[in-house]
Amino acid sequence: IKLTEDSLVITKKGISNVHMIFEKNRKNVSYYNTPFGSLLIGIDAKSVDIAETEDNIDVKVKYNLEVNYEHLADCSITMNIKSKEAGNFTLS
Repeated sequence: IKLTEDSLVITKKGISNVHMIFEKNRKNVSYYNTPFGSLLIGIDAKSVDIAETEDNIDVKVKYNLEVNYEHLADCSITMNIKSKEAGNFTLS
């Protein structure tokens, strides 16, 4: 996972590989490679909100997901990243 001021990039490697870029008001296209073949996915991010403090990063992304140029779903990603030093780590 890579964060900038206004974008989120997720790269997954393993049995299935994908490189997804979420940029507000920009459509990015990538291949989602699986053992059964590749899917062309489009990510049209409607909002990318990143708020950072000393011990915390909140990420909220809303996007439309396309597969082979067909709208598949309206999606969202929410992450709350905490500093190890904050000491209040939980999984939910």
